Amino acid sequence: MQEKMGIMIIGINGAIGTTVSAGIEAIKKFDQEPIGLVTELEEFKELNLCDLNTLAVGGWDIIDRPHMECLRHHGVVGEKLLDKLDTQKFNVDIYKAPKVGITHHILETDGVNETDNNVTIKQAIRQITNDIEDFKKKNLLDDIVVVNLSSTEPIIKDTSIIESLDAFEKAIEENNPNIQAGLVYAYAAIKAKVPFVNFTPSATVGTPALKDLAIKEKVAVCGNDGKTGQTLYKTVIAPMLKWRHLKLIGWYSTNILGNNDGRVLEDPLHKETKIRSKSKVLSDILGYDDFYHRVEINYYPPRGDAKEAWDNIDFEGWLGARMQMKIDWVGEDSILAAPLVVDLARLINYSQKKGDYGIAKYLSSFFKDPIDNNDHNFFNQIQLLINYIK
Repeated sequence: MQEKMGIMIIGINGAIGTTVSAGIEAIKKFDQEPIGLVTELEEFKELNLCDLNTLAVGGWDIIDRPHMECLRHHGVVGEKLLDKLDTQKFNVDIYKAPKVGITHHILETDGVNETDNNVTIKQAIRQITNDIEDFKKKNLLDDIVVVNLSSTEPIIKDTSIIESLDAFEKAIEENNPNIQAGLVYAYAAIKAKVPFVNFTPSATVGTPALKDLAIKEKVAVCGNDGKTGQTLYKTVIAPMLKWRHLKLIGWYSTNILGNNDGRVLEDPLHKETKIRSKSKVLSDILGYDDFYHRVEINYYPPRGDAKEAWDNIDFEGWLGARMQMKIDWVGEDSILAAPLVVDLARLINYSQKKGDYGIAKYLSSFFKDPIDNNDHNFFNQIQLLINYIK
């Protein structure tokens, strides 16, 4: 009998979360072709990954609004599919997100009430654990994976609380206000023996404290920051420059996006976390850093979920000749991200069932800032993935 898996998403009512749930429902009910799913490639057929037709999607959100209403609000999924989902009375299991950490003031509510769920950190951990168990029982699931799709959190200033598991658990006991929501969910999931995927640049399973916890509890985890657009092609183009021995002089990148992710990243504290994640890759691939590299992120509401990235690349060739490359990328942010969420959930579940635990470095190709892997060359990362599944 085919085992059933569930994905519990932190931020289930967001643009990516709703796109994941709608996509899975379309595959199950309307035979939607799974374009964009890496795990549907021929190379993965023999892994016996969880069947998409048995997959359940649910999760947490602080926005108290029906899931179908959120789907329409984000405007990512086409009206034709939305109407078909409406006829099926489509919905998912949504749990009230415990309000811990310091990010909630920046979230887009558009007049909709946030869930009134202020709790201590210990209470939040207990609630998340209970929600995981409830979702598993309600949907008759064999396995669960938790995926973090919440808004980018600021960089943790007091890093002493995450330097060791003992320090972190002491901070939990003290209800330390520097413990952010992502850390709370990750801790609760790992303690419940549930794999955790950090699709955001926020500090979670990459911290020393939670890496130690994942090893202690024998749980597979991965992250950080899903790689879907501009950073993806940077990790493809930079190896070309390296292996043609063309000298990078400067790389200017700017992004415009109008979804809630863009709105959150208007805040300088949140933007700092994201830019740090996006800025690492070039020097790591090229092996030098004596070039100018600038990354900008701009909130532009008319763009909606269609993220546009512009890049100007200056490089030098034989006899010091200067050349340029210019790129204009327009991609649907959530459409690109949603299948990767499903891929990561299927693969981290595969790791857990194999008995592998700790950081799943073989999943580096999915992330801008892969934990414990400074090799950002996309082709090397893909080879790491292929070697693992073989």
